[in-house]
Amino acid sequence: MAKVGGWASAEMVPEDVEIKRQKAENYPVRRSRQTRKERENKDSTTVSEMLKAFVNATSLNGIRYVFWKRPVWARIGWLAILLGFTGYFLYSAHRSIIKYVERPINTVITQKYENELEFPAVTICPLNLISKKKLLALDDDATFVKYDLNDSFCSATAAVRSGKPCGAAMMCCCLNLLFFDASAVVPNCDPQYAESLMAAQQISGEFFDTERYFQKYAQRIEEILVPPLCVFDSDVSNQCGTSDFISTATDWGMCYTFNGDPDNVKKSQISGHAGGLTLLLDAQTDDQTIGRLSEGFTVIIHRQGESFSAWDGINVSPGTYASINLHQQRIINLEEPYETKCKNKTLKSNPTYTKLGCVSECLAEKLVRTCQCRPAEYEAPSLRSCAKLDSSCLSQTTVNFEPLTCDCPNPCRETRFTTEVHFSRFPDAGSAAVLQAAIGGVSFEHMRNNYIFLRIAYNILGYELHEQKVAFGTESLLGEIGGNMGLFLGCSLMTIFELADLLIALIYVHNMHGEYQM
Repeated sequence: MAKVGGWASAEMVPEDVEIKRQKAENYPVRRSRQTRKERENKDSTTVSEMLKAFVNATSLNGIRYVFWKRPVWARIGWLAILLGFTGYFLYSAHRSIIKYVERPINTVITQKYENELEFPAVTICPLNLISKKKLLALDDDATFVKYDLNDSFCSATAAVRSGKPCGAAMMCCCLNLLFFDASAVVPNCDPQYAESLMAAQQISGEFFDTERYFQKYAQRIEEILVPPLCVFDSDVSNQCGTSDFISTATDWGMCYTFNGDPDNVKKSQISGHAGGLTLLLDAQTDDQTIGRLSEGFTVIIHRQGESFSAWDGINVSPGTYASINLHQQRIINLEEPYETKCKNKTLKSNPTYTKLGCVSECLAEKLVRTCQCRPAEYEAPSLRSCAKLDSSCLSQTTVNFEPLTCDCPNPCRETRFTTEVHFSRFPDAGSAAVLQAAIGGVSFEHMRNNYIFLRIAYNILGYELHEQKVAFGTESLLGEIGGNMGLFLGCSLMTIFELADLLIALIYVHNMHGEYQM
């Protein structure tokens, strides 16, 4: 039996071990399930407590009334109010952001007064392009020598001209007058004569130069300025003269600028008729050939160093007293990203940047590229001057020119001049007698047909400042959003951080199964 019993005991041991092993294996499983359940219950409790704590403590007013134990209708009412105000706040915030992105600006206009004010540059352009006496002067005339009218073109075409005036020959063959016909002014100007002149200059290698032609054959400042009357700021003891004018050749004749040096700008200390610039000009109507459809002068008011157009000014005719009252404006623009997108750009042709000057330079560069010649104002000595043979290309290129393709931003600082012009007949009998005594040998009829009394002065010694200001910047954006947030939701930007803190806490509890101290 012992053996049997012993054997039986030996047989029972593996069974007991197996049972114990299974129990041991099952025990941790049950324990693990209990732990997860306990943790889930604990997490649920923690999240619930955190939400309750947030609702009771948050600065988002009104949300606590939705979750407190109150009548259902009250909680629904508060929920509707909260959702409605939240929706309107989001709408207003969206509008504020759109307004901010649009970068609106305000222009603040103020009037400033000074004891003295920088006087503008005054450019005078004769409407008559070419002097008649110079145009028709023969090579052996005294006028030809007196005005130094000899040009390399003259000697190159002497054989073809056969004694005809050199100035007239250059106008016939080469001067680009756009819609004017030179044959109406130049005697015996036919296509065959023009072609023979062009052939002669091509053989000699001496080409027509528009700028040099106007400098020699146009009316000069010495001829149009009547000496006794060139006065600045009533300083009769220090009268201005021809040396105070800078000459500029354009595609439409010569122009003469008073006070044009940017490094030596005159300042006016007197306003009204006693101040400013007073000039007496002689239109020399008996020396007229061809011009811009009228007699007299174009007066252009601009800043020193700026580009100007001979077509952009005030036309004054002979026999008039022209009084031009000036008003100065100074403009300060904003840089990008604001609408004006101003830049401090420089130009090749002028020291002072303007948008008009930039567009003019852009057009000139396009003419150079397309027509292989340069306009009179464009500085490129290596290129030949544009002439009559280029008129078709010049016209077509100008017509097809699109200014918007040019990189010409607004200047960040700009000075403009507005004008008020008053005209009256000049001279009266008394003034004519005074002028006859001062000048001598000038009849009343000549004055009435040729003279222009020009006065340019500031109306007041001051300027109008147009300064652009940011209308809706970062501070305005935050203020508007914060104000609407406080008005409709009773909270502030700090509430956003409270919500962020709650979100972090919920993520932490869910992932780490721990506690988070609120």
